[in-house]
Amino acid sequence: MKWITLLCCFLSYQSLAFETPPAFTATYLIKKYDSTIAQTTMALKKTNEHINFTSSSKAEGLAAIFTSDIITESSKLKLSENNNSPYLIEYNYIRKQKPEKNQTIKIAWNENNTANIISQYKKNHTEFNEPHPVWDNHSVQLALMSDINTAKINDTLHYRVVEKKSLTDYNFKYLGDENITLNDHNYLTKKIERIHASGKRTTLIWLATELANLPIIIEQHKDKDIHLRMILKDIKIEAN
Repeated sequence: MKWITLLCCFLSYQSLAFETPPAFTATYLIKKYDSTIAQTTMALKKTNEHINFTSSSKAEGLAAIFTSDIITESSKLKLSENNNSPYLIEYNYIRKQKPEKNQTIKIAWNENNTANIISQYKKNHTEFNEPHPVWDNHSVQLALMSDINTAKINDTLHYRVVEKKSLTDYNFKYLGDENITLNDHNYLTKKIERIHASGKRTTLIWLATELANLPIIIEQHKDKDIHLRMILKDIKIEAN
């Protein structure tokens, strides 16, 4: 993806401060053509120094007949001073039945706020450097949840993300606000579009303001149809 600088079309956006979300546990249903095929549980735990953000997904419904695979992701970040973006320390992707797809990212930070990134994927060892901040494709959700608080409609939020053996750009456009009724509750949400470089997919995300901008619906569109839909089932937010 390219850095977009066309004034009045997109506004390249950098966060002024990182707002750490409260600790939570949320369960989502993943649907394909209105049938539930998987369930995902996300959890965020934090201490005075670190954030631990995890997710675990397993097949549900008819899909469970064909696979018992479990996919887990975990991101560990160190909180920075003055509410700046946290420092990604480690990311793990583990697929129980397909370990060849597992990935581990480890990062060491030097005094110049530059990350030394070591990625292990498919028996390949890749090492590269990148200035702060940098995210993985799991923890970037936390950056989006924070930055949307001060974004304006039509802003584009830009992030550098470690993906497998390289760095890539993730861009999210803030489309506007929508009221969404889900599980008999009405949520005021911020509607986001993930801008994919290939143009073959569109991802839409609805972030609920009353849930610290946690996503309540994520849709992936292919050929103008909804390919996958992830919907919040239940959530527990811990008091700070």
